[in-house]
Amino acid sequence: MSSIFTYIRDFKKRRAVEIYCKKFGDTFTINGLDISVPKTVSVGIRYLLLKKRPYESEEMSFALSVLKNGTNVVELGGSIGVLSRVIRNKIGLTAKHFIVEANPNLLTICKSNSTRGAEVSATEVIHGAIAYVETKTLAFATDESEHSGKIASLEDSNTINVPVIQLSNLTKQLPKNQEAILICDIEGGEYEMFLNEPRTTFQFFSYAVVEIHPKVFKKMGHTEEGFFELLYSKNFSLVQRNKNVLLLKFSKN
Repeated sequence: MSSIFTYIRDFKKRRAVEIYCKKFGDTFTINGLDISVPKTVSVGIRYLLLKKRPYESEEMSFALSVLKNGTNVVELGGSIGVLSRVIRNKIGLTAKHFIVEANPNLLTICKSNSTRGAEVSATEVIHGAIAYVETKTLAFATDESEHSGKIASLEDSNTINVPVIQLSNLTKQLPKNQEAILICDIEGGEYEMFLNEPRTTFQFFSYAVVEIHPKVFKKMGHTEEGFFELLYSKNFSLVQRNKNVLLLKFSKN
């Protein structure tokens, strides 16, 4: 019986999205801003957007609470650029915004959304995955919805090779003596990043907004408690938590 209800629910969502897109195309609105969301993105995400229901709401709320005009941003996991669009609108025309996205199928749409309202060269969308391995590339698995993915494991079949990037490489490109914020949603890769990066890497950021993935931590042989210990060892303190999204503050003392 539940399968029938699921089918009916999914059918209604698909139909609602079809009707919307016939009228408005691939343009959706979030926080009063136009966002392009192509048909390759899951119906579920497009349905949430057309109904103006929360999407990345925790990340947006925390980011908007600490960002201001002129703040530079390093965003890890740009996806389709919905959050990136909101970030650019907040930080103004000229602030630097570095975005890392591993899925090559999302680079064009991410760039289209993230560069709206920005001066030329203010935004840089970089193809790669944050990882700490000896190779220059690694296997990356995309999900069926085409708007997210993860570093591949042995059980993943459809994978692609992507360039390896480390956070320290990005901080070297930040303007000196200017405030910067770190935004991070990399499907569990945050554990290895905080483990491997020295404390000096994070001193460039006054705040960090990090989505954590405790289930992935467990598969990796780590714990959520261990992750928080890592954060504290890198001089971060927890300001606020909403579900699995953290607002962190860095102390230079």
